[in-house]
Parts: sequence; C-alpha cells; structure tokens
Amino acid sequence: WNSTTDRLLLYTLGKTGSTSLELAFGCLTGRSRLPFVRNIAADGIWRDDQYLALETPPRGFKTHVASVAQRMVEMVRPQDTNLWMIIPVRDTLARAKSDFFQNLDSGYVGPAARNWSLAQIMSRYKTLEPHMVGRSIIDTLQQVLGERVDWLPRFDPSSHDLWAVRGTLRLLIVRAEDSTHWPSIVERRMGVKIRLPSAANSG
Repeated sequence: WNSTTDRLLLYTLGKTGSTSLELAFGCLTGRSRLPFVRNIAADGIWRDDQYLALETPPRGFKTHVASVAQRMVEMVRPQDTNLWMIIPVRDTLARAKSDFFQNLDSGYVGPAARNWSLAQIMSRYKTLEPHMVGRSIIDTLQQVLGERVDWLPRFDPSSHDLWAVRGTLRLLIVRAEDSTHWPSIVERRMGVKIRLPSAANSG
C-alpha cells in the first residue's frame, strides 16, 4: 500500500461486516472512515450516503453499487496507480437473516415479524428483496472490471482469502466468517496494520 498514490475500493453487497472495514481503512486515506458512495449524479458529481458532493473520486470509498465500483476501476486503470479492491463476502442465508433482524430491530418490518418462521423470512426476501438472496457479488465482477474473471484463482481456505494481482489491480476477497483473520490478512497482503472496531456492525 502506497499511502501517497494508491486508491482503495471496498465493494460489497452489504451485511458482510463491511462497516468494520469501512472504519478500519479510513486512516489509509486520511479520513476517520471511508465515505459510502451511493451514486454518481448525472452531472458527474460523486455522492456519499447523505448525498453530499465528494471529491471526484475519493481516494478510497465503500459502495454496494456495481456501476459506482465500475466507474472507479475505469478512472484508475489508465493511470499508473494501484487500485486495491477489497470484497467481503458472506453466506447468502446469513446475509438475509442479518438483514431481517437488523430491520426488525429498527422497526422497519413491523412487530408482527417477530413471530415469523424462517420460511416466512426467506419468502420475504425472495419476493420483496431478491437482491439479498438472488445474486452473488462475484456475478457482478465482469461488469465492474470490464472483462471476464476466469483468471481468478480458487479460494484458499488455509489462507482465509482469495488474492489476485492483475496489472495495477490488487483484488482481495475475504469472508465475513473469517473476520477474526482480517487484520492479519490485510497486513500480509497490503503491508499495513488495521484495527477492527468492536460492535461496529448493527446487522
């Protein structure tokens, strides 16, 4: 990790423990946390979670949106700059359950949902929120990177990550189930120490 030139993209579908990484990686880009970019407006201005204008683009940010991640890749690739793309993933059912209970805790789904069976919970996500159970972030990588991804190696359970270097791209995929290993993985791959905050992920 070159603190002067490198850029960082935290790309995830959500409910993967990414808030911990969002906070931990902020210091690498001179912030308390990575900004969360939801969209790029028609005027080309990048918008954060509160729809405030950001620098174009930020040196590092988090997004759940494939088109925003794709734009970062397109902007960085022509430059002689390394792009570190960190992708946390998680078991699909665990993501859906996490989303449900977070929404339940916030009152979003209503008190009657406290008595739902697991089948009712899954039915909700299959009909109302198919993005939680119907796709994988890996399915979006061809769009984000602008090329086929059959060059990706197989996941190595013994190292708790999937690591690939292609040109100026440094791609690191980690599992939420291995989050206790994230600091050592980041130190091994990026050469920096991070500290995961406790109780950062309400999901």
